[in-house]
Amino acid sequence: MTDAVAAQVARADPERWRAAMTAPAGKRAGQMALYAFNLEIARAPYVTSEPMLAEIRLRWWSDALTEIFAGQSPRRHEIVQPLAEAIRAADLPPGLFEAMIAARARDIEAAPFPDRAALETYVDGTAGALMELAARHLGAPVAALPVIRDYARGAGIAALLRALPEFRARGRDPLSPGAPDLTPAALAADALARIASARARRTLVPAAALPPSGPAMPVVPIAVASKIPGTQSIAILVEKNPSALSAQFDIPAGTFLAIMGPSGSGKSTLLNVMAGIDRPTSGSVVVAGTRLDGLSEGALARWRAGHIGYVFQTYNLIPVLTAAENVELPLALTHLTRRERADHVKTALRLVGLGDRMDHYPRQLSGGQEQRVGVARAIVSDPTMILADEPTGNLDRESADDILTLLARLNRELGKTIVMVTHDPRAAERAQMIRHLEKGVLELPP
Repeated sequence: MTDAVAAQVARADPERWRAAMTAPAGKRAGQMALYAFNLEIARAPYVTSEPMLAEIRLRWWSDALTEIFAGQSPRRHEIVQPLAEAIRAADLPPGLFEAMIAARARDIEAAPFPDRAALETYVDGTAGALMELAARHLGAPVAALPVIRDYARGAGIAALLRALPEFRARGRDPLSPGAPDLTPAALAADALARIASARARRTLVPAAALPPSGPAMPVVPIAVASKIPGTQSIAILVEKNPSALSAQFDIPAGTFLAIMGPSGSGKSTLLNVMAGIDRPTSGSVVVAGTRLDGLSEGALARWRAGHIGYVFQTYNLIPVLTAAENVELPLALTHLTRRERADHVKTALRLVGLGDRMDHYPRQLSGGQEQRVGVARAIVSDPTMILADEPTGNLDRESADDILTLLARLNRELGKTIVMVTHDPRAAERAQMIRHLEKGVLELPP
């Protein structure tokens, strides 16, 4: 793997760089080359105001690929040469590369998608083709490719929605106004459905063939049946070394628990394991009497939808959706009718004091209000437990106090069990119980 290629990916696409670094050592150079190629063609329509120059750049890459597939010596280029090696080693198909270049040629046109079919073709040619190439390079069997494509389509639509504000700031809108199947809300719901479908079929994809998503922190929970009536037993250990100790703890139903610890201690990983987002590398995870590590992806998604509400530090709101549409997202995969979903959303937003902000976009809200929307989204499905990951970390003191008061109210008046991780002692003081996490080891209760 050339340092120059890896550095380019690390600088412009750090998430995929981290992914590539988790691949087997012999595959990393090829993964980096694929991601660097994607960067080169993705930026071509945007580095110049002259469409002809962008077309010339894409033609250069098309010709380079034609030469590779014709068996000719690859051009002397820092990306082309390792890309040629990856193509030949994994027998990667030329059609996927052609689809990627065709999609980027469409970017030059700067025209909105006329319908859903055109958008899906574009997403398949960008996120879909790249993810399939990465998976094929890692050895994914043909039977797994539809799963990978489904996930890629969902992830690609989500990426497009995140980029909408930037597109519109440049005077471009990729979504045709008035097209009912191209509204941000409809696309977001579709993206969630596709990702959920792919996750439910993840077992079809060998672990070694999955496009890596980043290094996993090993977790080894120990599950012990709770002996306390009316408790939600959570048995988890985040292990960072072979000698780490474990701790079983019970959370009485309706308790507000704060978990404190320095950065890197495993607080967020702990929450992700409790939510069934991360799986343990070994051992078992039991939450509220349900063993999570033994569930299929589909069963786990259904359990999480019914039991867990998650509040993020960075809000994680989709900027092109209104407050109401953001709150409604967790209900997209439920069997509720449209009217029932609307009623749930109104109730949740009223509970957090934003009943008059339903039609406001995130950019029209303060940081504190955005986090209130995040809390409303967490409670809209009436979950058993609310997990809050540094919910006040990005807020000023006044807004932080408002959010903590809101969480305390949800705990006191609605009986919600809340687990909040924080490094802020003032935030932790609002909880009824405090536990400390240090280097992956949760302290034993006194």
